[in-house]
Amino acid sequence: MIANSGIVLKDGTLVVVREYTEADLSKFKEFIHSISDSAIIGRFMQNIPRDRAIDLLLGEGKDIISVIALRDGKIIAHGALYEKVKDIAEMGILVDERYQSLGLGTAVLGLMAERAVRSGAGEIVAYVSPENYKMIAVLKSMGFAVESEAGPGSLKVRFSPSSLPEAIKNFENREAISAVNAVKFFLEPKSVAVIGASSNRSSIGGQLFFNLLESNFQGQIFPVNPSHDFVQGIRAYKSVKDIDFPVEMALIVVPAESALRVIEECGEKGVKGLVIITSGFSEVGEEGKKRQDQLTEVCDRYGMRVIGPNCMGVVNNSEEVSLNGQFSPFKPVKGRVSFLSQSGALGIAVFDITAKLGLGLSSFVSVGNKMDISGNDLIQYWENDKNTDVILLYLESFGNPVKFSQLSRRITKKKPIVVVKSGRGSAGFRATQSHTAALLSSSDVTVDALFKQSGIIRCDTLDEMFNVTSVLAHQPVPKGNRIAILTNAGGAGILAADACESHGLVVPDLSENTKKELREILPSIASVRNPVDMTAGIGPDAYSKALEILGSTDQIDSIVVIFILPGAWDPNEVARNIIDGTKRVNNAKTVVSVFMGTKGISEILKGDGISIPSFPFPEDAAISLSKAAEYGKWRYAPARQITEERGIDKESVKAIISKALRGGREWLSYNECNLVLNTYKIPTIKTATAIDPVEVKARTQGWEGKVAIKAYGPKLIHKSDVGAVKLNIPVAEAPEEANAMIQMLNSKRFAVDYLVVQEMVSDGIEMIAGSTHDPAFGPMVVAGMGGKLVELLKDISTRLAPIDREDADQMISELRTAKILEGYRGGIVADEEGYKDVIVRISHLVYDNPEIVELDLNPVMVLEKGKGTKTVDFRIRVANISQNTTPFVAKSVIRTTT
Repeated sequence: MIANSGIVLKDGTLVVVREYTEADLSKFKEFIHSISDSAIIGRFMQNIPRDRAIDLLLGEGKDIISVIALRDGKIIAHGALYEKVKDIAEMGILVDERYQSLGLGTAVLGLMAERAVRSGAGEIVAYVSPENYKMIAVLKSMGFAVESEAGPGSLKVRFSPSSLPEAIKNFENREAISAVNAVKFFLEPKSVAVIGASSNRSSIGGQLFFNLLESNFQGQIFPVNPSHDFVQGIRAYKSVKDIDFPVEMALIVVPAESALRVIEECGEKGVKGLVIITSGFSEVGEEGKKRQDQLTEVCDRYGMRVIGPNCMGVVNNSEEVSLNGQFSPFKPVKGRVSFLSQSGALGIAVFDITAKLGLGLSSFVSVGNKMDISGNDLIQYWENDKNTDVILLYLESFGNPVKFSQLSRRITKKKPIVVVKSGRGSAGFRATQSHTAALLSSSDVTVDALFKQSGIIRCDTLDEMFNVTSVLAHQPVPKGNRIAILTNAGGAGILAADACESHGLVVPDLSENTKKELREILPSIASVRNPVDMTAGIGPDAYSKALEILGSTDQIDSIVVIFILPGAWDPNEVARNIIDGTKRVNNAKTVVSVFMGTKGISEILKGDGISIPSFPFPEDAAISLSKAAEYGKWRYAPARQITEERGIDKESVKAIISKALRGGREWLSYNECNLVLNTYKIPTIKTATAIDPVEVKARTQGWEGKVAIKAYGPKLIHKSDVGAVKLNIPVAEAPEEANAMIQMLNSKRFAVDYLVVQEMVSDGIEMIAGSTHDPAFGPMVVAGMGGKLVELLKDISTRLAPIDREDADQMISELRTAKILEGYRGGIVADEEGYKDVIVRISHLVYDNPEIVELDLNPVMVLEKGKGTKTVDFRIRVANISQNTTPFVAKSVIRTTT
């Protein structure tokens, strides 16, 4: 079954695609009777009666899938797969000629291709008329391996849907084009109607219309007001339908109860995009949600795209557009930063802050309720926008975080994305029972993991966001984390060095040659180490000379220049010398300044093609540089492709999970867990399972040394807490100890399903590895310190599955206790590579099997270097995750929100 999908065409408009039902017959007949003879010939290779065409299209053999596309309530395309022989499906597509060349046929084809795979079809056959031969090129451009042969009056085309991965990639490229074209309706409109425009500047409609006029918008502007003939001196229209010219975008500023009527009129007029300033929709309760559902239905019917509702508006400061379509009285200053805000009121503050910091805005979008156009659409537009250098996002929620992550990984290789994501409170996972799930329930680590893997710079506050943006917008992205500090006050230099090191930056000693050059220009009492303290008695020109020297060394990546005002110094002269010295800095080093007590970029810190960010305190500069350097590490690193290991019997694991689900079991048995882990080549220890002491004795025959005994049951989650674990038991005493454990647990009303006896492993370091399935983000992989204190220490690192070894390396480096693996205080040097291998393999296990909602390996004993790991205890919980059955094309071009 295919759910209703809003397919985005190449021109950015929408059509609804869904499965055909008998209730659609009258519309289908109308569609077939309305299309041209050439369309019928293209589908059937001959012109046949329309009624015969209807019978053939709806009754040819056994339908695998039959879909229709609708615009304005009318069918405009039909696609179907018909099973001809086993494993072979015949495909046919029919598109209204008015909607051809917009990607609609391609989208329908992709829907059917994936459905063919799901139904087991190994090959798709299509018969193409000679006049429609270009369809073959479309198939090839999608990534399908196509074979064709000529027949009398038709071309027989065969291709395997198994080449879907390449097709998915090509559809993602098409999706980017669709997203960009949709955003152009709002940021590059050729004409704008303001519905609810007013001559009263104190009203929203009045201020918004004034802003449009004052901004010198390069397109046409049409005020719509049924009560006035003129609005602010411009001829007004009673309705948008009365406008004699095409309207590409409409700004809606009427009361909520009138909004649906004027939006219906916009659809009838052919408006492409709506910015709905009006509030009173899903943000105000059930009545508002119903109103927004009605709004969605109207917009989908006409293919209109929407920003909002309940938003502040849009801005594009480029000279080619010059659009100020928002209702605040503040005029945004032109710059090279684009900003998305989920909070409308925040926009007013953004205009003020960016102006004061010398940043300015290229474009601004307030998305409000995110009914349609979202962050995913906007970042794709800004990805190749020539006027945008830095992308800023203020997000309160995610709609499609997985898609957002995929897009961000690509875009952040070109441009930085800086995000403030509100809500660092508890993620609130319900029914978490394992150690791993309990750890993840305490914070928004899922969001952190997404950002780290996507190259996104996360900031906790707006102040922090604009600080790091001032670096990225005006200076080169740092190529490393090595910092030189140049100051005229020793105390400030020490503060800066401490702040840098506490935020992951390195303040290296300088080479003897660099020190020698500095001594030649500085007084003898100056310190030429790092920080470089020039002392307060030297003149402003020393900044220029010292900067040139520091800029020529390859020992550093960035320079922090600090100035504290001595009595006789002129700050303007200091700034001019800093600019002059920065111009001579080689190797594209990043330079920031600290004018103690002054924030932003004053005019004196701007030169020809160069601007130097200024911070009031060293700590602010250090935090901003650390985030910029972390981004630089991501940006300059080679692109990575996670590869799939061969030789793993994935189907055997799926069979184990399937049997458990069929039996209504949540937790896999110990033996099932052991088999699953071993299938994915995750080492476990020598183990025997038994249901009573007699079996314990029988199954440990021939064992030597000491063992651990563990009881398993539905309520025995944290075993150590209730006495369900016994350690260092001589093998000969195992049956007696097992009997005593069962008796004790039964007395406490704990049911024991079975016992597990394991060899003792005591010469390793206890770590944890696991996963929890987040409803929105998917499987999250966890690594950290293990053992009894795991939830007390909460020393973990997380990533979204799947990961590679470099991800695992970064995860371990983020642990506060990572040095324990390196032989801390005489301990063993552990097999860190073996532990990384476990983390990576877990990520592939849970990614391949989303039904695994919790996986807990605790402890994973990391043995001495070269000896690998042994997983001592493990639990796997499974659930029947509701799979999104919408085929991949719908996933790639359906409207998504982030």
